[in-house]
Amino acid sequence: MKILFFSVFLFLFSEMTVVAQDVQLEVAREEIVNPKYQDVNPKTRSASGFNFPTNDVPVGDRRIIFKFLNKSEKEIVVYGLAYDSTFQPAGSLIPFDPKTENWNEPTREREAGERNSLLQKDQRVLQPGESLEFSALLSSTADRDKKFKRTVYYSLNAGDCQPRLVEIEFSLSK
Repeated sequence: MKILFFSVFLFLFSEMTVVAQDVQLEVAREEIVNPKYQDVNPKTRSASGFNFPTNDVPVGDRRIIFKFLNKSEKEIVVYGLAYDSTFQPAGSLIPFDPKTENWNEPTREREAGERNSLLQKDQRVLQPGESLEFSALLSSTADRDKKFKRTVYYSLNAGDCQPRLVEIEFSLSK
């Protein structure tokens, strides 16, 4: 499947959209969120078991909201994890390494394991024209000026043993 990239890497990533024949994946918006410090132990000033000063902890204060749209005339199955009232599609948030000029892609073994486990994940069926929004948290300090790629697995029918992959490149706005 060919994926067309209709994007020029701009500072305003809202212009970025990846269109495949069946689906469209785009960054819908970026929101500034108030970080939660409840994971930081005030006595040790450590977060999640790591012992370093609190002000050095990268804080997820930017929520990137992605939109996945079914452009086909058939139902599409999106694999992922359903919890509370949200659905997080299976896939990866992949950083770009400017030193090696490569994406830090998952290893072949991990990717194969992820593909094989898709059928065991929750499934969300999107009717023609329906969309799904989901998000990721990034840090405005640690992740500024970095490029990322978000991938999503989907199938054209339930039980498809060859799920398709769509991806989008983006960066935080300034």
